[in-house]
Amino acid sequence: VEVLVATPGRLLDHIEAKNAVLNQVEYVVLDEADRMLDIGFLPDLQRILSYLPKQRTTLLFSATFSPEIKRLANSYLQNPVTIEVVRDTVLRLTDGVVTLTLRSTDPTGAVIPIDSNRVMQLEQGGLAVSEGSGFAPGTYVSVYIYAPNGTPILLGTVLVGPDGTFRAALPIPATLPPGEYTLQVNGIDRTLTPRAATLGVEVGEPPALVELTATTDQLSPAVGDTVTITLTVLNTGRGPALNVVIPRAFTESGFAIVRTTPVDGSYNDATKQWTIPRIDAGGRARLLLTAIVVPPAAPQPNEP
Repeated sequence: VEVLVATPGRLLDHIEAKNAVLNQVEYVVLDEADRMLDIGFLPDLQRILSYLPKQRTTLLFSATFSPEIKRLANSYLQNPVTIEVVRDTVLRLTDGVVTLTLRSTDPTGAVIPIDSNRVMQLEQGGLAVSEGSGFAPGTYVSVYIYAPNGTPILLGTVLVGPDGTFRAALPIPATLPPGEYTLQVNGIDRTLTPRAATLGVEVGEPPALVELTATTDQLSPAVGDTVTITLTVLNTGRGPALNVVIPRAFTESGFAIVRTTPVDGSYNDATKQWTIPRIDAGGRARLLLTAIVVPPAAPQPNEP
């Protein structure tokens, strides 16, 4: 047998049944070590490793590197070399609100820009954004998001360029349930080149919903009266309304506009266009029109 792949419990069954003898094993790979510890496989691992020759090469792979994993590595590995691309970025998600905590440095000491405790909305989905240097050209960098139960979700991969750099912007599902998620970058280091990587999140703004209303300061104005008409744009959505444009803001007959005063935004008298740069969720913008009530236009005779 050249390669043997097994779960700890099943492998122990074969060892006890003398179907497997491990005294000539040269290479051992422990994959998902953190998950094996989480579900109580440490005693089984210790028994299996006791059957192996002391002179061997052991590789241990883990999505996280907890103190327990470090103790396991130090117990069964001689002079272990740790390869880690970048420390994790943590997303805490509660009812659509995201708090992002980005670690300050990676294991090489390269500084990563801090972006701690930024509160965002993930209702419209988001992007995991990452860039780095010092990676092996022509290889692929993978970006994962780990659910609270440790299940990895591959967001996507990106090719490392000839100069050893990469840049990724990969969609994050908008349907993630509340919990604490871990974002992680995996890749192959470039030999003898210091590496650096950043990992963060960009999110889409929740949608805006605007409504336009017009009111006057008099309920029953007479011809010749001067009235003030208030145009109001109300944003009833959950996100900001940006660059709102109201063309020909007020065109009702029976009024002669003599003055236009924007309380919010700007008004172009030539085009009669009202522009509001931003209306926050639940906010409003107003435009005041001073007008004189004029007689209604006479009906046009029917064409023969």
